[in-house]
Amino acid sequence: MATALFAVLMLKTEVSARKWRTLSMMVLGVTLVSLENAPDSHVSHSHTNLHEWGELISVDYVVGIALATVQTLLSGFGAIYFEKVPSSGAIPPPPPPPPKLSYMYAVLGRWDVIHRIV
Repeated sequence: MATALFAVLMLKTEVSARKWRTLSMMVLGVTLVSLENAPDSHVSHSHTNLHEWGELISVDYVVGIALATVQTLLSGFGAIYFEKVPSSGAIPPPPPPPPKLSYMYAVLGRWDVIHRIV
């Protein structure tokens, strides 16, 4: 969903309402499963009121969810940014590695495999 959001914001692409609904349902499903499997901060499981969720979910779990959200946003941003920058011509794409190095690595890799067998 983060990649789609940044694609709309940065690349001005259009995402259909059907795709937004699909992405939203997927995020909602993952969130519900994640909350269901959240560790309890109290040993007692007698709390079922929605207003007491703050007492039920541990701080470590909330920090983990926040960090996972930040990582997802950064990943989506990075994917779109590195799609946009080379296509804009601001930074040329990196050159391919020299072929001699790839041959050398292939020979060394095979030598290592043969050496381990013998």
